[in-house]
Amino acid sequence: EPSPAAQKKARRKVFPSQPPRVSGAKSPRLPRFAFDFFREQRCEAAAEGAEEDMAALVQQWKALDSEERSAFILMSEKDKARFEMEYEAWRLERLDSEGTLTVDIEVLLDKRRAELEKKLARLDKQAERAAFQAERAEAKAARDAARAAKPARAPRRKKVAKPEGFPEEPKSAFAHFCKERSCELREQSAAAPAAGEGEGDAKPSVEAEAAAARQAVGGGGGRANVLVGLRRAWNELGQEDRVRYEIRAAEDTDRFAREAEE
Repeated sequence: EPSPAAQKKARRKVFPSQPPRVSGAKSPRLPRFAFDFFREQRCEAAAEGAEEDMAALVQQWKALDSEERSAFILMSEKDKARFEMEYEAWRLERLDSEGTLTVDIEVLLDKRRAELEKKLARLDKQAERAAFQAERAEAKAARDAARAAKPARAPRRKKVAKPEGFPEEPKSAFAHFCKERSCELREQSAAAPAAGEGEGDAKPSVEAEAAAARQAVGGGGGRANVLVGLRRAWNELGQEDRVRYEIRAAEDTDRFAREAEE
């Protein structure tokens, strides 16, 4: 970051303490505009040894109403009248001594006015960029604060790995039913394209269960649909049909107990 002395030097380079002269050390100084008087007044009102930021001064100047600007406009008109008198005397003196005419006074004023407007426009853009960056920084700070205020997520419980050689867990009667019916569904899905249209009106019960599952969840053939169909088929299964799956589950439980003891 530049030192205060360097910043002060840079500000004076943009707006010198005195307006430039027309041509040479003996020529009159160009008149000051209303903003020049406003800037000088604010800088004098600032703390000793400090100067107002130029970009901030431009924004303050733009915020003034016509009544507040009238005093500075009057000062600029008086300074313009001073310049016109000094310039005319200097022009005539130069004409008598050197026999040359100088540039018209309005051309000089228009040139200085254009330079000032260019500087003010550049400072105005600088202030807009600074305001935008400050707004972004404030929004980022708010997001960071909101993120920091959220409670930390609890760490996920790690799945305990089974020891090597541990027997497979026994399946329930419903699990054996799902395994058997899922195989039937996959086999029928694979054979469905080969079957021609109109070959039999009656559909197998498993295919009907899959269709009912798709209808229950709004269509489609995803895993959730298959599970819905299997659950519905299991609930509709008679007690006599369930016995064989319960026998398989009991046999699987005995198998697990034997393998666990070994």
